[in-house]
Amino acid sequence: MKMPMRVKLYLDVFFLINTGMNLVVFLTQSLLMQKTIRLWRLILASILGAVMACLLVLFHVHRNLLLLFVSVFLVRFAFGKMTTARTVMHLLLYYACAFILAGLLLQVQKSFHYPLTGASMLGLMLFVLFLFRYFMPKLKKEKERVSYLYRMRIYDRGNKIEGMALLDTGNGLYDAISKKPVM
Repeated sequence: MKMPMRVKLYLDVFFLINTGMNLVVFLTQSLLMQKTIRLWRLILASILGAVMACLLVLFHVHRNLLLLFVSVFLVRFAFGKMTTARTVMHLLLYYACAFILAGLLLQVQKSFHYPLTGASMLGLMLFVLFLFRYFMPKLKKEKERVSYLYRMRIYDRGNKIEGMALLDTGNGLYDAISKKPVM
């Protein structure tokens, strides 16, 4: 008969890693929502989530409904009061961010045969968060810029000219190269 496997869990390390990962997930979620949330709320929600995770592990509680209630509480605490529909939307985004970031960690581990420790996980997640923070405004700006460009065709006496044209909004037309207003 096989003996059950025993795992040593250092609660302080578990708490710190859980706090850090919760914070990275909340920060990623606020970036994706393009919403500015007070950092202290996100940090406090992350700490509360880590405390609850430690309590759930200590008392061997693995009830899906309880985990769902804890998640709803954390999301509402982090992002403030909201309607039920908004809470569901925030909760789905919270889980999507958590699953995507966890999948990224596993992919890095498998691709590079890299052992994931608590510090390396947090470092990688902070790097991903930095990339989000750096590229999201650039993508938004590019999307706005592209939304003013249109393909155009001019037909004149059998001749056809094709090219790109800028939409003249009447007050916001700028030259694409010089970035100066068009008169």
